[in-house]
Amino acid sequence: MKILCATDLMPKSDAAVDRAGVLAAQLDAELHLLHVVPPASSASELEQHIREANEHMRARIRPPRWRHGPAPHTAVRIGSPAQMLMRTAAELKADLVVLGPHGRRVTRDALAGTIAARMLSERRCPVLIVREPVQGEYRDVLLALGLHPSSAAIIHAAESLVLRDDMNASIVHSCHIPYTAMLDSSGISAEAVAGYGGMITRRAQAEIRELLARESDGSIQYNVTVRKDPAAIAIEKAARRTQPDVIVMGTRGQGPLRRALLGSVANRILKTATTDVLVVPEVRAAPAKRQRFRAGATPAAGDPRGGLL
Repeated sequence: MKILCATDLMPKSDAAVDRAGVLAAQLDAELHLLHVVPPASSASELEQHIREANEHMRARIRPPRWRHGPAPHTAVRIGSPAQMLMRTAAELKADLVVLGPHGRRVTRDALAGTIAARMLSERRCPVLIVREPVQGEYRDVLLALGLHPSSAAIIHAAESLVLRDDMNASIVHSCHIPYTAMLDSSGISAEAVAGYGGMITRRAQAEIRELLARESDGSIQYNVTVRKDPAAIAIEKAARRTQPDVIVMGTRGQGPLRRALLGSVANRILKTATTDVLVVPEVRAAPAKRQRFRAGATPAAGDPRGGLL
């Protein structure tokens, strides 16, 4: 496994670098740190920036600042950060890209509109956005899960990258209840309407359990919550209740603007979440399960009634 972490070498990027180091040690993965130097007005200025970047990079991977096992590979490249990140990820065939925020206002622009969105539009690998200082391994994980075919990839990514058997794992699913307005206006009793909604939510929870039976390796016990709220609100409420270390979710940007959009739900969560967020790109077909998944399992079936993202 290969992990690529982009850093601007500023203190605010330390959390992303540390988290990448923790994950690399945890997963026995090969870690690469990348810093991109923008073009300069002169060759001498560019040379100075490259020299300073290399010095900072060497200092960052030496003890005591580096405390996560073997020192990572490092690279300093010249160009556009987004383009160089995508190119490097493709060259390495990275399994995970780790990014850090660059201040609250800039984070919204950079993550929702450029770097993370462009990485995810390539649909090469998940992207982890790190916001919280690292206190150790993740302990509480929240999956935002729908009933569309790409939900299998979210489960696989969570279980192969951030989940372990002894962690607290929760799932939130946003369930649309159809026809409630029509039922309310037709004179049907409130009890009957509530019973109808309960039937739909129970069915959704059963289908989530069936999805887990097909796609999870079975070693992790999930707490499943089905909410009637819109998807983004459901995730935010679940995050306030469970206080996760990381939220795992997919992205389903549609149409000709796919390369510029993460999808409205992913965009909102990336803007509002205060915790780390692992975003799994939509895939045309769910990837194969990791080695310890049982052989012969069938892909997740789609459900036209909705799903979270």
